[in-house]
Amino acid sequence: MKDDFTIFSIDYDGYCDLMDLKSNKIRSDIKIDKMTESERILATNIEMALEESRSIGVTVLSYKDIYKIVEMKTVININEL
Repeated sequence: MKDDFTIFSIDYDGYCDLMDLKSNKIRSDIKIDKMTESERILATNIEMALEESRSIGVTVLSYKDIYKIVEMKTVININEL
């Protein structure tokens, strides 16, 4: 399954505060992986965007009880245009 979330923060252990865009429910149980080079690059890009206070979304793939953040999307704020 593929779901989109808004990401608000990443804690010291790598767990993310996410809001599901369909249900508006908050999740804090999905951890960003840093095992491969591409995962480390994605995590670094997300962390840098959060430090810059940019609004970003992430795509999470899930299968059974396994969740993986696989993509970052910049959210455009219409008020800033």
